Amino acid sequence: MALCIVYLIMLSALYIECNLIAFFFLLPDINESSELCTGKYHSVKSSSFQKTEMYVGFTFLVHHPIVTHGLNIRRDFVTTSDSLVRVSLLNSVSREKVVSATFSNNENISGSDILEKTVDPYVLPKGFEGQIIVEIKGNKSGQSNLKQPDCWLQWNNASGLITFLQLIRNVNEKPVPFQHTSCTYASFTFTIHGNLLGYCICPNIGLYCM
Repeated sequence: MALCIVYLIMLSALYIECNLIAFFFLLPDINESSELCTGKYHSVKSSSFQKTEMYVGFTFLVHHPIVTHGLNIRRDFVTTSDSLVRVSLLNSVSREKVVSATFSNNENISGSDILEKTVDPYVLPKGFEGQIIVEIKGNKSGQSNLKQPDCWLQWNNASGLITFLQLIRNVNEKPVPFQHTSCTYASFTFTIHGNLLGYCICPNIGLYCM
């Protein structure tokens, strides 16, 4: 009986802290070999996706260690810029570069809507605050100055393993709050680092446990 009372108290504390409805949700079938991406682009118009402002980057918070494997950018951005474009993953706190990749239109031979480059695997620990940013090399203004293409992006936080925090219009402006109806030029791919057994987080949409 006493254990049940303690459990109820702990559950109530989690409810208050996370501002959740008291339901438990299981993470989907995600393991260390699952390759995930922060967003999936849709080139065909759909009622499920809303055309919106494009951003050159975003910030995020890691709730469970992940390993970065690749940086991606929209092909039309590189084509329109007709210049070298660099995608970087930065530590938002220290401003240190973690990984980066440079793209050029000459490399665009796959015909895919997304250009991808593999980067050295790097473990982002729990609590890491990161930033993905797109820069046109030689452009010091931080602005893309390009005609913005239509964009329908399905954001993917891996069922709460990461949280998207802010959006970046250009590198010289203060970031704005994240919106799920937003769109960015870049994304990154990652895998889970370590076992998810016993893992719990408190995203806004529910309490997740394995």
